[in-house]
Amino acid sequence: MRNLTSRKRGVIARKPYSLLLLILLVILSPFVYISLGLSLLAFDPVYYQEMQVQVGWQTTPQLQQMDQALAAYFQGREELPAELLQRFQAKEQVHLADIAWLLGILRWATIVSTALFLALVALLFGRDPSWARRAFPWALGATLAFLAAGGLAFFLAFDTLFLQFHLLTFSNDTWMLGPDYLLFQLFPPDLFFRSILPFAMVVILLLFLSFLASRLVRPRPIAPAIRPPP
Repeated sequence: MRNLTSRKRGVIARKPYSLLLLILLVILSPFVYISLGLSLLAFDPVYYQEMQVQVGWQTTPQLQQMDQALAAYFQGREELPAELLQRFQAKEQVHLADIAWLLGILRWATIVSTALFLALVALLFGRDPSWARRAFPWALGATLAFLAAGGLAFFLAFDTLFLQFHLLTFSNDTWMLGPDYLLFQLFPPDLFFRSILPFAMVVILLLFLSFLASRLVRPRPIAPAIRPPP
C-alpha cells in the first residue's frame, strides 16, 4: 500500500513539470520549424536554380556556378569569387553583405533553437513517455495551425509584408533594386512569392517526420498494483 501511494505521488508531481515542458515546446516549436524550413531552402543552390528557371532563367553551367558560389557565401564558408563579385554593382555588393549577415543570424538561430527544442523533447519523453506520446502531437498540431494562419496571411498580403520585412530588416536602401540589377534578376520578388509553396511543403514534411518519430517511442509499461494481503 505504501508503494502504491508513493507511486501515485510521483505521477502527480510529474505532471506539472511535463505540462510546463509541453507549453515551452508549443511556444518554441513555430520558430524551430520556420527556421529549419528557411535554412533548408536559403542555403541550397539547387533550390535557387529551380526557382530561377520558374521565373525565366535558362539552366546553364554559368548559372549553376553562380548559385553555388552564392550559397557558399551565404553559408559563411567562402567569399564570392572576384570575377563574380565584379558582376554586381556597388549597391548590390553592400546588399549581398547584408543578406549574408542576416542569413548568418538565421543559421545560428536554427542551431540554437533546434538544440533547445530537442533537449525539451528529450526531457519530456524521458520523464513521462506515455503522456508525452499522447500530448506531443497536439503541440505539432498547434504549430501547424499557427503556420497555416501565418502562411495564408503572407500569401494574401505578400507585397505589403515583403516590403515591411525589408524596411524592418535592413537599415539602408541598398535593397531597393530594379530589373537592371543582376541581384534583382536572380532573386526577383516573384521568386519569393513562388517559394511559399515549397516552404510550406518542407515544413509539413518536417512536422510529419516529427510525428512519426514520436510514435516510435514506446509507452512505459505500467507495473501491476500490489494488493495488500487480506
